[in-house]
Amino acid sequence: MTETIETLGDALPRDIERAYEIRAIYLDLQGGAGHPAASMMQASINAAKSAISNNDVAAMQRSTSGHSCFATARQNRKCFTSSMEASDDPAIPQTS
Repeated sequence: MTETIETLGDALPRDIERAYEIRAIYLDLQGGAGHPAASMMQASINAAKSAISNNDVAAMQRSTSGHSCFATARQNRKCFTSSMEASDDPAIPQTS
């Protein structure tokens, strides 16, 4: 069985795209409740895009570590499906 190895250069752009999708969910929350989280996600997105454009591998790695929105998105992947179905997890924000 051959195992596919995913490189940082392949994974980070996908994580950025996923963060944009999740950010949109937070921006749609009623009463602007998700705007603070969406702002933090945008800061992580900007940092990751800057790391890519500067070929800064260390910064790219930091972008995928546990404190970034990308790592949080990966941890919550099962809660945010591609069809953006509602989750039963009360910790995951629901769109109205």
